[in-house]
Amino acid sequence: MIVDHNNKENEGKILYCVYGVDCFPTIFSCKIHYINTFGYGNIIWGYSVYKGEAGFRTLGREVDSWINELKEKYGWDLFLFFDDFDEAMKYIKKQIKPNARELCSN
Repeated sequence: MIVDHNNKENEGKILYCVYGVDCFPTIFSCKIHYINTFGYGNIIWGYSVYKGEAGFRTLGREVDSWINELKEKYGWDLFLFFDDFDEAMKYIKKQIKPNARELCSN
């Protein structure tokens, strides 16, 4: 199901962010922490493997500022957070089928 990244009920849950443009979406696993040690809230943490160690690491950004930066820099308009991997993949599969080119206006 698509969830609101600002809803504090999603604190620390594994979410799947689908972002980019409709005809060429990207996905990554993430968690959102609403309060951190520096007093900032709504910080996004992405899952990665670094030096052989898997885990969630901060992107060092509040979610909304990260979204706004990517919108301004690349013109991306797709930022969805799912609480279920299969639902996120179902959305992506729907977007990238052969007629996906028609979905992109530019």
